[in-house]
Amino acid sequence: MPARSRSLTADLTEQITESVGGYLGGMVVLAFFNAVVSFILYTVLGLPFPALMAVVAFCLTIIPLVGTVLFWGIASVVALFASPLSALIFAVAYLVYMQLEAYVLTPKVMNKAIAVPGALVVIGALVGGTLMGLLGALVAIPVTASILLIIKKVFIPSRMLRPEPHRLPDPAALGGDLRMPRAGRWARGRPRGVGRAPAPRCAHPA
Repeated sequence: MPARSRSLTADLTEQITESVGGYLGGMVVLAFFNAVVSFILYTVLGLPFPALMAVVAFCLTIIPLVGTVLFWGIASVVALFASPLSALIFAVAYLVYMQLEAYVLTPKVMNKAIAVPGALVVIGALVGGTLMGLLGALVAIPVTASILLIIKKVFIPSRMLRPEPHRLPDPAALGGDLRMPRAGRWARGRPRGVGRAPAPRCAHPA
């Protein structure tokens, strides 16, 4: 492998590793926030098993897109068995937190960890979840980030360095006529004796 290719490969590998590690770290941070919020709400409202629900929140909310909604439904149903009023308060309070996480926490945390447009995050998670289930949803966004990084670092620079095809000059832009002159016009304008073969001389007998 050429030295330039080795350097590019090492740089890509390092950036992909940092991107994937940053994404996983961001998901862990968000899951930790969910666990803390659920523990506080369950404790304040006097609901049972606050520590257990915090662990469940951490494990479920690490799943992109659907994890937070899934835990919200499960935690609300569990709280409903203890107290309908407390379950309603928990559901409303956690729904407010979900909006705060979606519009404030997630952009701040994930933009520092991984640079993937929101539309590609949704598409990647849906495709990964459809093909491989939970594991596919977890790895879809790092794979999407790696593909985007390869496109930016390899394909786009190679297309920019590709030479453009040679184009003939435009006669109108040059302000002249590039057509070859006709033989008759050239013949009328040539000097006398230019371009004509000399006449043969007759040999006289001695």
